[in-house]
Amino acid sequence: MKQWLALVLLTAFVVAGCSDPNAEANKLAVEAKELYDEAAKTTDLQERLEKLQKTRQIFTTITEKYPSADLAVKIVAGEKAAGVSNADLDRAIKRAEMELEREKCWSAPTSSCVPLVAVEKALEKALETARGIEGDRDRSQAFAAIARAQAKAGDVAAVLETAKGVEGDRDRSRAFAAIAEAQAKAGDVAAALETAKGVEGDWDRSRAFAAIARAQAKAGDVAAALETAKGIEDDGQRAWAAWAFAAIARAQAKAGDVAAALETAKGIIFRPTNVYRASAFAAIARAQAKAGKGEDAATTFEIALETAKRIKGDGNRAVAFAAIAKAQAKAGKGEDAATTFEIALETAKRIKDDLGRAYALAVIAEVFTD
Repeated sequence: MKQWLALVLLTAFVVAGCSDPNAEANKLAVEAKELYDEAAKTTDLQERLEKLQKTRQIFTTITEKYPSADLAVKIVAGEKAAGVSNADLDRAIKRAEMELEREKCWSAPTSSCVPLVAVEKALEKALETARGIEGDRDRSQAFAAIARAQAKAGDVAAVLETAKGVEGDRDRSRAFAAIAEAQAKAGDVAAALETAKGVEGDWDRSRAFAAIARAQAKAGDVAAALETAKGIEDDGQRAWAAWAFAAIARAQAKAGDVAAALETAKGIIFRPTNVYRASAFAAIARAQAKAGKGEDAATTFEIALETAKRIKGDGNRAVAFAAIAKAQAKAGKGEDAATTFEIALETAKRIKDDLGRAYALAVIAEVFTD
């Protein structure tokens, strides 16, 4: 009798242990999709956030408990599982968190939520003002400026709505470049690429593709970022391409691939009016210092400084020195950073035009807050 019972228990254990991972994962995916769809229909923000977070937990369970299942492989690869991807979830959770924080901020302001509400209120007033402008040209320019601000805030839906009021090729070009940039920042690269392709102005289209490449690099997809950046065309100055490649070099350095980062930085065409080559070398030097390669870091910092010295225009040169000072500080080179920062300030002070000098100093401050 005991032997029979032991056999029954052993058989049950084996059967339980051999359950089909695909079938189990599929059951969980159905539950996740139902929660995700319910969240989209829920007006209660707290409830919506909780449903989205539960969906995320189910995705995690699928990948951890059934890693060999087809759906687990798709989730890890960033593909859609049951019509939902990790990127979709990230965007939905972030949006729900922001909306919930905004809602709470009206009654209990905090240091983190006030900026969000300030942006919302300012844009609301801006739209109200823009709609009352009588001149078509002025109204269009106002809507274009608002679209750019909304894009920077990451509100893709709002940008798309505002862009409908933008008239004139130049203003529309700028507005749709802003849309592409917002989509890229939100993680929807496919939509951003499609939007960027439709931007008519060469300069704005180049900016849009550069912003997408930077977003891809920041997300760790260096290969895709390189592919996007290689297709950038502009007015011959290659300013936007340099902007993109500098971000890619930083991403490569941060990931520990210093050799590739150096190759990318060396490939940035030096122009006497842009700071990107110098800032790229500074970022690489910072990575080398953090990796314990002090001598290599010192050499790369020297390359960055020499590149900055070659930049024409006190304003641009001052900003380049500021970027290097920031990298030196992050690398633990406090004294060097202080010295380079003083050079940046002295360079900016040589700008004769008051407006130009104020602008350069403001950008230097912005470098250290970025």
